[in-house]
Amino acid sequence: MLKRERGFILPLVIILSLIFSALVIHQIDLLESDRLFFKERKNYFQHGLLLQSASNEWLSQLKKSDTIEDNGQFVFELGIVTYRVMRLDERTVTVEFKSTTELAGERKVIVTYELKTKTMIKWTE
Repeated sequence: MLKRERGFILPLVIILSLIFSALVIHQIDLLESDRLFFKERKNYFQHGLLLQSASNEWLSQLKKSDTIEDNGQFVFELGIVTYRVMRLDERTVTVEFKSTTELAGERKVIVTYELKTKTMIKWTE
């Protein structure tokens, strides 16, 4: 009577180990996709921080001096921001900022400043 049940344990253990392995592989895949998501969000946040810092830095340079450089760059700890100035008319200036970080990718923003009041008018991504 017990001789018929001899091969029952091995197939059960193999099936359970395959199910367990599939669950572990699925969890690893979820963890990796979450890590990639957080890495991209961090990169996006750093680009935003760089662009805001560069905009503030350019505005403070504008307030200190009346001369405007056409091109330039700001180097920060998180990355580099290059800018290009385009004059629209006598009272407004448009500046194109482009940020680059260690992580791949770059982000571009166009900011319009009013020269008379030396304030930011428009921010376009």
